[in-house]
Amino acid sequence: FGYLGIVELIVAGSLAVISFLMWLPSKLRLRESTTSDAYGLAFRFRDFATEVALLPDQRFTSVVANLCEVDREFLQKMLLTLSPAILHVQPNKLLSQRLLPGVPFKSWNRRELIRNHQKRMLCGQAQEN
Repeated sequence: FGYLGIVELIVAGSLAVISFLMWLPSKLRLRESTTSDAYGLAFRFRDFATEVALLPDQRFTSVVANLCEVDREFLQKMLLTLSPAILHVQPNKLLSQRLLPGVPFKSWNRRELIRNHQKRMLCGQAQEN
């Protein structure tokens, strides 16, 4: 029983590991994204960003200040990703900058950003490229 039991345990364990390894990729596989998914995400994000932009400054800063450390780090990473990808501006921190193909290198300048917003709003060109 000793050797036969050990062999059976090894075979059963091997089958369990093989089954697990065959099952695991099906759970890790990402669903293929479609164009309509991307458009839906884009408009959900724009709606969210609009709502955030309309929050009073005091409420918004209070919400950010009360985020836990993990959420604040996630927010920081999100800004470092979205700034170059959407606004085509690089963060001021040298180690956080990303070069994107076909995107001219331009650093984030808050004063310039606010000035551009004001000019576009006054000229009625808030959503122009």
